[in-house]
Amino acid sequence: MLKRSRAARVAATVVALCIPVSLASTATASAESDSCWFSLIKFGTTECPVGPVKANPSGHFLYYEVSPNAHYALEDRTTGVVLRSGSASYLGKHETVFGLYGTNYWLTVKNSYLPGWGYLSNQ
Repeated sequence: MLKRSRAARVAATVVALCIPVSLASTATASAESDSCWFSLIKFGTTECPVGPVKANPSGHFLYYEVSPNAHYALEDRTTGVVLRSGSASYLGKHETVFGLYGTNYWLTVKNSYLPGWGYLSNQ
């Protein structure tokens, strides 16, 4: 039978205990996100839809990002309420929106003259 040193047993125990804790703290059972990427969307002709994503169930928020110079709208499609809309600056747009309880949120990116993206997440 092989004998391990006390230090080796302690190190193995610490590693075995830390791995599940770190995995559990980063994983969320209800985590959702979606994104779309486009090479070019001509003015007014195409949309890049992102969703549906549910609001975070404990923090009641969504986070979104839009590429520079794109027009966007964040909408609750269940109620038809547009939560945020506008044109992103040359730096793009990112924001966390709080106070949300719904399950059918969509981000639409359109009218961009440059390649870009839209991203929506409840994390």
